[in-house]
Amino acid sequence: GVVVWFQTNPDGDPSNETKTTAERKDKTAAKSRIKTKNKTRRKISTSKNSNTQSSRYENNRNGRRAALQRLRQRFLEEEAREIAKLSHDQKELYNALQKAIDDTNDAEVLRIISNMQSLKDWHRNISPFIKHTALNALFAMGEKSLPEIISFMMDSDREIVEEANSLFMDCISDIDLSDYVRSKLMVAASNAITDLDMLDSLLSEVNSMRNSVAVETFKQLLATGNSNVQQLLPDAIETFVGEEGIKTPEQLDEWL
Repeated sequence: GVVVWFQTNPDGDPSNETKTTAERKDKTAAKSRIKTKNKTRRKISTSKNSNTQSSRYENNRNGRRAALQRLRQRFLEEEAREIAKLSHDQKELYNALQKAIDDTNDAEVLRIISNMQSLKDWHRNISPFIKHTALNALFAMGEKSLPEIISFMMDSDREIVEEANSLFMDCISDIDLSDYVRSKLMVAASNAITDLDMLDSLLSEVNSMRNSVAVETFKQLLATGNSNVQQLLPDAIETFVGEEGIKTPEQLDEWL
């Protein structure tokens, strides 16, 4: 009554079982070696890519540095040519201005530019190179330089005028000015700006003022503004007060 079970391999050879186990071990070891090789290859590839990227970055950085050096060299050469064109007096003016700029002495820069602007026919007689240098220095000073920038807005050189207009509008839009100061500068600049689009942008600055200051600004512009200002004022006033037909100082006072 005893049942005995026998497990045989398919080939009937007991040694095949041992062979099969050994083959499995060999395959596992082979896979492990392949994985190790692949990891090594990936590491080598990553290292090569890293080295390549580093090399490209270094090349790009060197290229940018060389480009900047060439640009600076061209600037210095152009600067030297412009300085060579100056008269003796204007060379002295430029050297004094550049020294004050290099020393970051804003008070001295303003003094030199104010003296320059007091010269007879300075708009026509001073080199555009010096005026460009002065404008760039004034822009870096912010609010305190705006009156001097306005003087450049009436220059005889069209490029100087455009640069001064742009710098003035950037300053008056970006700098945190009191309503009173903003109004004073607007009135002073309004007759210097000849471009109608830029003048319209200037007049729109009144929209950020308190009602009382805005009304006084409009009244001053009505009294002193040139033909371009008078042409644009009705629309500017209507936009601010939200009503049509207000055109006189008396009507503005009544509205207020």
